[in-house]
This record gives sequence, C-alpha cells and structure tokens, in this order.
Amino acid sequence: MTMLGSEFATLMLVSGSGTDLPERLYEATKRLEWERHLTVFLRPVDGPGATGGGTDYSLSAVGVDRAGIVAGVSRVLADHGVLITDLRGEAKPVAESGTPLYTLQIRMRLPDRCPLSALQADLESAGSRLGIEIGVEALGGIATG
Repeated sequence: MTMLGSEFATLMLVSGSGTDLPERLYEATKRLEWERHLTVFLRPVDGPGATGGGTDYSLSAVGVDRAGIVAGVSRVLADHGVLITDLRGEAKPVAESGTPLYTLQIRMRLPDRCPLSALQADLESAGSRLGIEIGVEALGGIATG
C-alpha cells in the first residue's frame, strides 16, 4: 500500500483461469466498489513486461516538487515498454529555503529489445522539460548506454 496525496493505493496481481474470468473479476470488483467505497481499475497484464525478460535498473529523479513529475517519467518508461516493479516518491523541504524537493525512486525492467541509450536520451529530454535530474543505474553497477 502507498499514499497518493491523501489517498491510499494498492496494486494487486490476480491470476485465474476460465473463459468467464474477466466477467467474474469485474462483478467482484464492482461489489467491492459499492460496499467499501473503493475505486478499482482492472486491466490484463500482457506485453513486454509480462514475459519476464529484460534487465533490471534503478532510476532516481530529483527536483523541485511540482505536478507532473511521476506522470512525465512514467510516460517515457511506458513508451519504451519498461516494466515498473517499484515506485516511491517523497517530497521534503530543503533545509535553508523550505522549498519542497521531490525524490522519485523507480525499480524497473528494461526489455531486451529496448536500447538503454535511447531510453536515457528520452529521460534526459523529459528531465529538462520537468526541471529534474534523472539517473539510471543497473542493479549491480552504473548503467552504460
């Protein structure tokens, strides 16, 4: 569970079988939404991240807190077919000025078909637009494009 603003969010991976599985999940989540006042989003997991192939990396982004940082970085990752395995963000005031500084940490799996250099170039461009510094590191050492 994680906090998104003043709300809690939980991600769940559910598996099952049967031709009626999508309908059963839909009905069950609609009941949860009604009884527990929840918002539930369902989507099938498929595509590059579902196969398990690729290389694991860590991404760090730091900058003055503002709307759109998570969305902007996530959009670049999605465009490259990157699977986000963990995402954590935190805003803290800078000691002298009190300006909120946002730190984003993402663990991710880069598909084998995606060159790291292309991802890094697009992340650098997004970082410039968002006013943040972004670094990517292989889990086990510095990533070299």
